Amino acid sequence: MQACAVIVGAGSGKRLGMDIPKALVKVAGRPMVRWCAEIMTRTKGIASMVIVAPPRFEHRFEAVMKGINCPNLVVTGGATRTESVRIGVKNIFLDCSIVAIHDAARPLINPHHVYQTIKAAEKHNAAALAVPIIDTIKITEDEWIIGTQPRENLWAVQTPQAFNRSLLEHALELFPDDVNNPDDCSFIEKIGEKIKIIPGNRTNIKITYPEDLLLAEAVLSMK
Repeated sequence: MQACAVIVGAGSGKRLGMDIPKALVKVAGRPMVRWCAEIMTRTKGIASMVIVAPPRFEHRFEAVMKGINCPNLVVTGGATRTESVRIGVKNIFLDCSIVAIHDAARPLINPHHVYQTIKAAEKHNAAALAVPIIDTIKITEDEWIIGTQPRENLWAVQTPQAFNRSLLEHALELFPDDVNNPDDCSFIEKIGEKIKIIPGNRTNIKITYPEDLLLAEAVLSMK
């Protein structure tokens, strides 16, 4: 099995109060995208990486990737996540049969869960890390609760999300760049394919707000 990791780092750092892309924000002394790349390098089955950077920040991403012991390529992302993912997938290395898409804002992922996800994608064509919902989910209207969503079958999906390369390329061809898909599994869902859930870890948070940085600092400082 040869897998390529597509690390999507084109998001802004506005909600973190930063004026640089979120992927370049340092956690425990290193940019988030660097943590992710190092983890992919230590993952069995990952043969190469494509890093999707925001326009005008390509050189900074390339500098961050120096010394990574895995073939890698920095490409310029688009205006939407869908467009950025499409660009990343178009640039993956030719010998990869599995594509693992990962958010650069999730630096707390571990090699074991990445490997489990790509192995599941090899067997089932599509797989995603997720954790069961433990909070009670309420349905609201105009900030008033109008119902309760049963949580027995609800999971919070994380990344990486891994796919058979041909299946993912086919799915991406069917949707324009301005389609607002919340994640990459959505492409596969819309063509009627099933996705295998791989139980993940609750520390694999997507860093979005300043308090998330504090948690990530605490976790990474223990490594």
